[in-house]
Amino acid sequence: GSLKVEGRLSCMAHAKVGWDIPCPSMTAHAGYGGLYHPSIPRPLTLREAMRVASFPDDFEWLGTITDQRRGMGNSVPPLMMKAISEVIRDDLLRK
Repeated sequence: GSLKVEGRLSCMAHAKVGWDIPCPSMTAHAGYGGLYHPSIPRPLTLREAMRVASFPDDFEWLGTITDQRRGMGNSVPPLMMKAISEVIRDDLLRK
């Protein structure tokens, strides 16, 4: 659903994650946004959000739960960063 936030329309308010569709962006606001489990009526856990974002299962965030959620929301997903870095590397090697 959508929600008016400070005069703007926010599509991230309580977005339900789908099993077979790309996940909406996770943001530092409220940890990783209002992302909800696809089949259970509850927000994603930090571990579930980490899996969606391609973090390995043995990765651990440090600090309070607020710090951990903020870190998750501010992060670049590892597989996305890998793809970006490969394009940059390939571009540099061509020059």
